[in-house]
Amino acid sequence: MKQFLTQRFVAPLLAFFALTSVLVATTAERPDLVVADFEGLDYGDWKVTGTAFGVRPATGTLPGQQPVSGFAGFGLVNTFLEGDGATGTLQSVPFRLERKFLNLLVGGGRHPQQTAVNLLVDGRIERTATGDEVELLRPVSWDISALEGRLAILEIVDHATGGWGHLNVDQVVQSDVPRLRFVEDREGALL
Repeated sequence: MKQFLTQRFVAPLLAFFALTSVLVATTAERPDLVVADFEGLDYGDWKVTGTAFGVRPATGTLPGQQPVSGFAGFGLVNTFLEGDGATGTLQSVPFRLERKFLNLLVGGGRHPQQTAVNLLVDGRIERTATGDEVELLRPVSWDISALEGRLAILEIVDHATGGWGHLNVDQVVQSDVPRLRFVEDREGALL
């Protein structure tokens, strides 16, 4: 009877737990992939249009701007370069989505479609985020598990010219672990 129970129930249960732990360990052990940290002397292969981004990442607060905080390292995207009147876009080279989440830090204006970070897949906006009208960069996580394996482009847009017509962005990282807050709505609404 003992052997029957072992073969019938215990052995399959042990095999299940062993397989589950291997799958969980494999997923948890995948290192984060940095898409952009904006620590370089310029934007590298990213395409810049307009005047809002300048030729290199900012190193913090720009003249006339409230204190900027919450960014990682020394550099960040800060489109307050010439005040809120400057406009433009910054677009990454295509990259493959290889993790469950795309995490980033975002601050600045809350103008959906005008001051936004967009994840484009096949030319379509799949995820978007805006600031919260504060200069503090806050964590944003997009669940991109349904898009894993696809090519994407990250697009940072600043088409707003009025109050809070700028955006701050930093530390764009693919990860299997989300940050603290989720933003999923295509219109930039916080969920």
